[in-house]
Amino acid sequence: MKLNEKIERGLVALSIESHVNVVEKLAQYLALITKWNKVTNLTSIDKPEQMVVVHLLDSLSIHPYLGGSRILDVGSGAGLPGIPLALINDDKKFTLLDSNGKKTRFMLQVIIELGIKNVEVVQSRAQDFQGQFDHVVCRAFTSTEDFVKACSHLLAPGGHLLAMKGPAESAVTPLPGFKQTIYQLNVPDLTSERRLIEIAKMNRKVLLVDLDPQGNATMGSGLDKSDLSQSVYDVLLGDAAAADAIENAEAAGYHLLGANADLTGAEIELTDFDRREYRLREALLGVRVRYDFIIIDCPPALGLLTLNGLVAADSVMIPMQCEYYALEGLSALMDTISRLQSSLNPKLKIEGLVRTMYDPRNTLSREVSSQLIDHFGDAVYRTIIPRNVRLAEAPSYGVPILFYDKYSRGAKAYLALAGEVLKQHPALPDNTQ
Repeated sequence: MKLNEKIERGLVALSIESHVNVVEKLAQYLALITKWNKVTNLTSIDKPEQMVVVHLLDSLSIHPYLGGSRILDVGSGAGLPGIPLALINDDKKFTLLDSNGKKTRFMLQVIIELGIKNVEVVQSRAQDFQGQFDHVVCRAFTSTEDFVKACSHLLAPGGHLLAMKGPAESAVTPLPGFKQTIYQLNVPDLTSERRLIEIAKMNRKVLLVDLDPQGNATMGSGLDKSDLSQSVYDVLLGDAAAADAIENAEAAGYHLLGANADLTGAEIELTDFDRREYRLREALLGVRVRYDFIIIDCPPALGLLTLNGLVAADSVMIPMQCEYYALEGLSALMDTISRLQSSLNPKLKIEGLVRTMYDPRNTLSREVSSQLIDHFGDAVYRTIIPRNVRLAEAPSYGVPILFYDKYSRGAKAYLALAGEVLKQHPALPDNTQ
């Protein structure tokens, strides 16, 4: 099998979209490693065919976990994982850090010969380096504890440390003030196990408001909608305060203002209320300060419930199936948002469009995806949520996908989406988003 073909197949297996020129640059990068390796000790592997799996695909396997725009690769050595990741993420800025002069000279030569514009190379120890990054990555560094000590000062607010380890190195050592999560990395054709330890200084406080009478968000959060003593229905009608109706969805890791079938009659009952479009907005005023994010799950119809959600919101995230009829529904939603911006909620903006249930084998999916990008440009999230069996199964177990199967393609896609959202909101000092 030709080298370029092996690289391309590996990218497909990792669900990474790329162009022919990216594959060619990755192949050129391996050729440069092979050439320099004869005089500089960059790697113990000297065959490019083996480097594809052990170096390239191993490095790219953490792609779904990268959020934000500023990435630091510590102890980069031969430029791994920073250079492969930079080639497929031209919207992110990568800094490659290494204290070895020969290795930094090699990396500088690579970015010159390959014309990589989003990478800078710095010769320094991590302890002596200064900067603020959304993710600090290490592939061949010291222990996790030493990694945190050497690099935690380099994290921007909400940033994460990412340590790539083998199974023998991935035991979690308690680190005061930090949360650690271990993910299994699925590297195509690699026989040994690889894991990623994600280390974070803080968690976001999230409230999910279920505004759909079907109550799917409630059930999917691990709560039985039929057992709710108070729900969003009671809040909308003024029979309960939002603070009293909010439940702790322990299985999901966030708070929930749940919904059930009672909400079905709310649209009719609210008709007689003054300022009926503002009921949810006014009800949430007292709890907004408690949360970094409040997510409102609206029903699919553009009725009074959805109107309440849009009036209460600061921005709108639109999930889009890549199908023809979804485009028609999007057109109607955009008209509604435009009218709201000129009347009930002038500050409402589009947060982004998420392509969901995407099947790359389907021509229509690809065409609709292309139309969305052509029309909405940067408002379309780069992350694509694929059709995935594990995503479909998770709600029946009453847990989000990250708690059901965090190693699935669907979970990794949603992690990548969360990273994009946090990139848009890197700091929330007033806790009002």
